[in-house]
Amino acid sequence: MQYAWVNKLASRCPVAYGLGCGGGCGFSGACLDSPGIPVYSIRIMKTEVLSFAGPCLRIAILMGVVLSGVQILQAQTSPNSGSSVSPDKTVSATPQEIKNLVSELGHDEYSKREDATRRLTALGEIVAPYLQDAVKSTDPEVRIRARGIMLKIGAADIDKVDPENFQMVDTLLTPVMSSEHANLVTIVKMGRNAAPSLVRICREGQGAKPIYSMIALTRIADPRSFPALAEMFQDTRINNAMFGYVATIKDPRMLFHLIKAWQQHGENASPELRKQVARMAGTELGDDPKKWMEWYMDKYSDKLK
Repeated sequence: MQYAWVNKLASRCPVAYGLGCGGGCGFSGACLDSPGIPVYSIRIMKTEVLSFAGPCLRIAILMGVVLSGVQILQAQTSPNSGSSVSPDKTVSATPQEIKNLVSELGHDEYSKREDATRRLTALGEIVAPYLQDAVKSTDPEVRIRARGIMLKIGAADIDKVDPENFQMVDTLLTPVMSSEHANLVTIVKMGRNAAPSLVRICREGQGAKPIYSMIALTRIADPRSFPALAEMFQDTRINNAMFGYVATIKDPRMLFHLIKAWQQHGENASPELRKQVARMAGTELGDDPKKWMEWYMDKYSDKLK
């Protein structure tokens, strides 16, 4: 049994985006509810009878029910959003819409709070200036949600590492013992494709590999890697070597993530991280990361777009 709207439905299935699910969009049962996945409603004769979410929309057909005028309505989330926090470039919002979403972080209805959290995360770093009051809210849930969004935005898919790519990058790094080694130049030319593997090597590699992976990341300057680079200042194996290399990144979003990492670690933030913030900011504002973030938002908030 098949309906004319199945093709439209299939076009919105994650399978069409290469994610796969093993079942397609057939009539083989209902998917489990999954946070962060687009929500679909089935309306029959303009009456909503079912609402659910899942990585691949499957529909349970009830015996004896004649479906007529079925319309699939997708909520305002990206069809391939999944669990990743990478901003969807097709998602946009006006400043007033962003302010409304921030206010809904404290809505009485749980579903409203969840929806606002998902949508703000999907919008990415553009929402950061609007969360400055929310992260200090007297409402514990608003504060936790706002801080959670601030920590997620910008991280993107840097943790999704292709095994073959990782093997190639790791092999190229094995003989590298100089910042000008030909293999390191080759890795840098790989650009964004090498970034996820380099981040993993920085975190898990042995010997000199983490240091040269860090150097490659600063030369590639992929914004997806900025949160990871900022976090590396807490790693005593490599943070002493990072100072000059990270300073070569001209994208002001790097400074944003350095300050954000300082906020996250608070008093436990490494001296190297604090020095890096002051060096890249070109000023000195003391030991309160909140003051640094306020300064950054006044100076660079438009650069987060």
